Amino acid sequence: MEVKKLTNSLNDIKFTHEDDKDNQVIFHISVGEKFTDNHLKIAYKKIANRLNIPGFRKGKAPYKIVEQFVGREYLMEESFETMIPKAVGDVLQNTEISIANTTPRVSIIEREPLKIDATVALIPTVKIGSLAKMRFTDKAVSTTKKDIDDQITQILDSQSKWEDVERKSKYGDTVNLTYKSSIDGEEFVTSDKSDHIIDENSSNPLLGFSPKIIGLVPGDKKSFTLKVPKDYFEKKFAEKESLFEVEIFSVKEKILPKLDDKFVVSLSQDISTVKELKDRIKQSLKLRSEENLKRILEDKILDYMIENSKFEISPMIIEQSANNSMEEQEKQFSQYNINYEQYLSGVGKSRDEILEETKKTSEINIKKMLVLEEYIKNKKIKVTDKDIDKEIDLLKTNPQYQTMDFTSDNIRESVRENIKRQKGINDLISLSKKKSTSTTKKSKKVSKGNE
Repeated sequence: MEVKKLTNSLNDIKFTHEDDKDNQVIFHISVGEKFTDNHLKIAYKKIANRLNIPGFRKGKAPYKIVEQFVGREYLMEESFETMIPKAVGDVLQNTEISIANTTPRVSIIEREPLKIDATVALIPTVKIGSLAKMRFTDKAVSTTKKDIDDQITQILDSQSKWEDVERKSKYGDTVNLTYKSSIDGEEFVTSDKSDHIIDENSSNPLLGFSPKIIGLVPGDKKSFTLKVPKDYFEKKFAEKESLFEVEIFSVKEKILPKLDDKFVVSLSQDISTVKELKDRIKQSLKLRSEENLKRILEDKILDYMIENSKFEISPMIIEQSANNSMEEQEKQFSQYNINYEQYLSGVGKSRDEILEETKKTSEINIKKMLVLEEYIKNKKIKVTDKDIDKEIDLLKTNPQYQTMDFTSDNIRESVRENIKRQKGINDLISLSKKKSTSTTKKSKKVSKGNE
């Protein structure tokens, strides 16, 4: 195997490489004396600045004194923090091998002189199988009168008002109440003068709570017991009886507005009649149905392509993607003040089990991305500046993107890639709906036979 020598300021690193399994390469790296001394000096300065050595001010003790004080081994260990990343980085920058953007896996083979093995993932590859038999007959769901009426009901509900009533509470009402509960003398769940919508199927605070407060009026107090479900997140309370004490302060009824032209005008400036509102809802539902069909077909098509393609993907890429996903999930939980370990306990899974599940999802997502990118490349799908400008004009109408700098090269490139992806998906959907030539010929023969 040929030994390569890096051309850099120190000219002091040698490396070889060999293919590893699973689309990976191992680099065998040897670091020379000059390179090592340079990083030992960096380590010396860091250590000297944090040590109190008798007779010297911080950071002023000579190299040999610091080495004697902490020991050669400690100094070497400290130097590895900069030496190993620099050595591996220099090697990867000076190789023509197509390396994926993942963190190398480094093993120290010998400490002095430093010899390390760096395992790196190669850029994944895919060979797409035949799509000749890929056919899907899914159709968009038709919009019914009930669908439109349901949307109208939601709109009316969003504009409703709550009014106090002097009667017994019933389903659909909102009651203002206080409740306290305990299990075996220990406090369970409580709420003080909060609004509660009476919903038969609600599990707030427990399933069966709402039916117990039906028929009550302001001023009423009531005690009752409810059984905690088996899958309750705090296991110590699961399947136990909880004693509730409830006091009602008010009962409110939802009042819906009348559906007429006056109401429609209050919603929007560009429609003025109930008929126009229903037409717009119908069009919106149609577009939603078509978008949903596109998502369904996209999933089916990409799954089909994955099933009929051959991949070479390093497990390192999948693992890094899974770890990134878990880190992002933990951040989201943290934003809502949810302890991730408590979440794991609640779902009854360990961190390793969640990681394995996430790896499977990550692998599927990576494969979907690969087959689509390869299809786009093979079909030579292009995106023009005019396409980008048109898409940006559309994005600018969305308040979510109005502060975005669409003149940025990075933003325009992101828009370009998104358009390219959509063009690829649309092309695949069209392909999946075409009848094969053999099927068409067979249909013609059957027709002639029937004449």
